[in-house]
Parts: sequence; structure tokens; C-alpha cells
Amino acid sequence: MTSNQSNKPVNVEKGKQGFQPTKRGETTTNTPLPAPADEFRPGDWREQGDFRATLVELGEGLNGEYDENDPTDVELYRIDVQVKGTHPWADLDDDPEDGIWFNTTGETSLCTNFAASSSTEESEAFLAAALAHITRRSDTGDGSAKGALEDIAGWSEAPQSPIEVGATVMWDDTEYKVVPPEIFNPETVTIANEDGVETTVSVDDVSEVCDTCGAIEGTPAYDNHHDSQNCWAETPSRFTGVPLTEREPVCMRCETTFESFEARAAHSCNDY
Repeated sequence: MTSNQSNKPVNVEKGKQGFQPTKRGETTTNTPLPAPADEFRPGDWREQGDFRATLVELGEGLNGEYDENDPTDVELYRIDVQVKGTHPWADLDDDPEDGIWFNTTGETSLCTNFAASSSTEESEAFLAAALAHITRRSDTGDGSAKGALEDIAGWSEAPQSPIEVGATVMWDDTEYKVVPPEIFNPETVTIANEDGVETTVSVDDVSEVCDTCGAIEGTPAYDNHHDSQNCWAETPSRFTGVPLTEREPVCMRCETTFESFEARAAHSCNDY
């Protein structure tokens, strides 16, 4: 994708006279055949609050027009965003679509780095994350529609949960499992207790628990036994395949063997 793609008109139709703007809702020459009702189709709108968004295929690639004969090129999706007329980001100089939906001011459509060959699930996740990002920036007064769209244009996939799904975390002195969020937010994480009850909390309020050694992030045991998120308990080859409960009282950092686990706890390399 090149920088000059951001200024292409919305829903462009490729014809003999080059790229010509068409009205929103009109099909393009590369519109696919209708998909089953439960599958995402380019042009299908998804709504959240005051915003709606869709992904469209306009034959755009990594360096301008998509070149199907270039094995290194990738056809990319373009994202279109509209907003209700009551929102301050609405461009009221444009005619509304369906009576209520206006283009956003500054920028309403940008080519993304998201491949047009992506699956239904990936496309739905991308749109959900995009709408959450736009809504969050709007609600917090952070920037503009143009700024939010420029963020999204750089995505090659839907952003993931800030903490890996399935990880164990401590929150309010209780262990929880990280589960997929209903709406993506890089500042929060969705967690579930042993009964499956879900809660969404600030990512700053939880501490990850190492699945290998059980140390809690932020404690001396974690700080002394981890480097770049790698647990030193995995390092010594003699411990490969041996459960933690069956291992010798050995410092995982310097591999010094002690007479007891109490003696190891007093060792300066750790604080178990």
C-alpha cells in the first residue's frame, strides 16, 4: 500500500477511463458472488454505537493497483466508515445514506494492510476491533476520525488481547484465566474465574502467572527467574520433562543444588 492510496475515492469502479468515483452501495467489477448468509461478504456493514464500518475490495495491492501476476503482491481490503449525523465527527455536507449515516470528517475510507483473502472469522474480528478502536478514540476525545482510520490502515490483522488468551493471571488475590474479549481494547483484559464468570478489568490491574514455575509477575521470584518473558526453569536440560514437584532444590538461574528447598529460598538468585 502506498501513501497516495489514502486519497482514492470511496467505492471506486475500475473502467476503461481509469478510476471513476461511484456512489456508495454500487457494486464494483471485482465484487464476489453472493456468499451464504452466515459468511462475511465485502460491503456488509457492521455497527457499534454511532459508527458502522465495512471492508471492500477495490483491487488495491501493496504498491498501488493489485498485480495478480506478481507473486509477492497481496490484494488488500479497504475500510469504509460512517457515523450517525448526531455525532460531531459526521460530515454534514454529504448526503446521508439510509437517512442517518454520514461520512466521517477528514477521512472516511482508507486502504488497509489486511489481506482481502482473509477468512470470514478474521474479517469479522478485524471489523469488530476497528469499530472498538474508533469508538474508544471518539469517547475519550482522542484525535479524530482521520487519526483513528490511519491507525487501522496499518493493521494486517485484528489486534490481539494484550495478554495471551489462556494465560493465568492474578487479580484481587485470585487466579483467573484470560478469555477472548467481546470487544477489543488494548487497555483491558477479559478474565474468567473457575466458574466461568467473566470480568473485564484494566490490564494494569492484573499480574501474569508463569505457567512453568508458578511465579507471579512483579514478585521477586518472577523478576529473578525470568528474562524477556522466558522462564529459567525451562533452561536446565536435566529438568526436561520432570514435573516441578519432582525436581531437586536447584536454583534455576545458576543451577546450584541445595540440601533443601528452604536453603534454595534463602539463595540470592531467587525468593521462592
